[in-house]
Amino acid sequence: LQYVEGYRPDVVIIDKELLRRTWYFAQLQNHYPSLIQQSQFEHEDFMKELYKFENELPYDPRLIEFKYISLIHSFVEKNWNTRPVYCSPEIEEQYINIYQKVPSGLVFRLYPGNDTAYKEMNTKEFAFTVPGNIDKYSSGLLSFYSRSYMNAGMYLQFYQQQEVAELFLRKGNELQSLLQRNR
Repeated sequence: LQYVEGYRPDVVIIDKELLRRTWYFAQLQNHYPSLIQQSQFEHEDFMKELYKFENELPYDPRLIEFKYISLIHSFVEKNWNTRPVYCSPEIEEQYINIYQKVPSGLVFRLYPGNDTAYKEMNTKEFAFTVPGNIDKYSSGLLSFYSRSYMNAGMYLQFYQQQEVAELFLRKGNELQSLLQRNR
């Protein structure tokens, strides 16, 4: 949608797994030049190690992983104060453990540091239609919605927002029950 139809060109989308390939950086540079420019030092540092890996030269796995994590942190740190930064739930903790994750729809908004003060979140319910025939694809999507409801509910519960927390937790449980019945 973004590349072909021009939908939401203001949103920078990064696939962290593709960051493990040099060709992907050319694509990022083409679509989001300021992203690469702002993290130029970390980018160049990582590219040296990535080159070794891709060309089957001797490399240090711990060093390349450290540079990889440093690059991801740089992308977040150098952008969060000019635009909101989000991650999807499947991202591993080692890449975001220095940030506070606040549920925001199907994703999490990242805030710098380990500041645990309550951050406002959108408590609007999701708009989606449960299909009549639940196959493995719709089951996966419904499970994603259920986890998002549960994450929001637990976050709100932690910050004593009990009434709205219960609403989210109930919705998440309802979707889980529906999925259990359709297995």
